[in-house]
Formats: sequence, C-alpha cells, structure tokens
Amino acid sequence: MPAFDQFKALFFHMSGGMTDQEIVVRACTELRKIAAEYIIEPDPLDAEITMQQMLSILDRRDVVAAAERLSRGYGLRVVK
Repeated sequence: MPAFDQFKALFFHMSGGMTDQEIVVRACTELRKIAAEYIIEPDPLDAEITMQQMLSILDRRDVVAAAERLSRGYGLRVVK
C-alpha cells in the first residue's frame, strides 16, 4: 500500500471513520449552532464565552488537520 494510502487509512481510523469533508462540515454545523444560540439570546457578557466556544471547535486537532489537507488539495477542489 503506497504511503499516502496508508496515511489516509490511518487518519480515517483515527477520526472515527469520518472523511476530511465530514469533519469540516461537522465543525461548521457546531459553529452555526453556537452562533444561533447567541443570536437568539444576545448578551454582551456572553460574547467572549461564545467566541471561546467557537475557537475551541476551530482549534481542534481533527478540524485543523482536515482543513489543512483540504486546502492542500487532498480532498475538496475549488471549481471556478
């Protein structure tokens, strides 16, 4: 098995069987939920907490790694 295929198989196993696209979509769904909760009941005191929650999702290892791979072209392609 070529090295890249081994890498993909290992990552697929480590990510709970999710593709990079699924990881990023899941993160976006979680971000939308947090944003919606803040929009429904905005509170200036909760703004910092809301940002911390959102950043904790964006900083997760699986999300960062998936986004980096996708941006390098290992997954989604930009169609112009």
